[in-house]
Amino acid sequence: GASNNYFIVGTIAATVSDSDTVDVEATGAGSVSAGVTSVVAITLTGTSTNSTRAVTETTAPTLSITLSDSNLSHGQTALVTFTFSEAPTEFTSADVTTPNGTLGTIDTTNPLVQTATFTPTNHISDSSNVITVGTSWTDSSAGLNPPAGVSTSANYKVETSATSSGGGSGGSSNNTVVPATPATHTLPADCLPGVQFSPSTGRNCNAATPAVPASPSTTGYAFGYGLVKQGSKGEACRAWQMFFDDKAAAHLDVDGICGPLTIGVARGWQSTRGLMADGILGPMSRGKANMQ
Repeated sequence: GASNNYFIVGTIAATVSDSDTVDVEATGAGSVSAGVTSVVAITLTGTSTNSTRAVTETTAPTLSITLSDSNLSHGQTALVTFTFSEAPTEFTSADVTTPNGTLGTIDTTNPLVQTATFTPTNHISDSSNVITVGTSWTDSSAGLNPPAGVSTSANYKVETSATSSGGGSGGSSNNTVVPATPATHTLPADCLPGVQFSPSTGRNCNAATPAVPASPSTTGYAFGYGLVKQGSKGEACRAWQMFFDDKAAAHLDVDGICGPLTIGVARGWQSTRGLMADGILGPMSRGKANMQ
């Protein structure tokens, strides 16, 4: 006889998942034929009359990406948290794009809330960055549903460059230095060996040629002109801390405060460069640093 199509409208009282089943039965003389019945986002399939229909979920999973710090400077890191609506399948670091930085190993202890450490790249100044995750991963349901689209984090800033705006001045005043010329002694032409004063000009023949102070450049570290020593604060100290972190793997906090730890590192570095290990960072130290 003729077949009839019926639309069943109702509510499933309990939450259903891939491991659940839903019974679809007819009353009276009728029967339920094999086929596919959809209820909202749930698909019911069966193969026989009055059968139990298996549930297949079709809802796309969602992903939220957050960073513990959205303003990253030299030496800082941020914890990236990936929060999934459902446990993901085939989600790896290869799915993640992290501009101006690198992502560490992803901790998958909790499949729904996975974390990794983001380390910004050095010598970068970029105020517009977002982490993105592509769509090659799926949920772990029988339907293996992919996300509806690419997931993105909120914006974060990376400021790890050696030059940055000076406080309050509104402009960039942090320049590095050209190596200083050390004091030397060369016997002038009008002087005689062993004679202190020139017989023709009266000059002091034992006076050394004065040192040439370091001069600013437009690249590198913002060492400035003055002396940096214990108790110094500001951009010059910060530049030295960045230098020691980059060149000596010092792992200092780049806070612009030259305390005992920073000066201790300075003394150790000076001793390896043939300088007086006094922890006072002046023209000679700047010259050596600029050549390193």
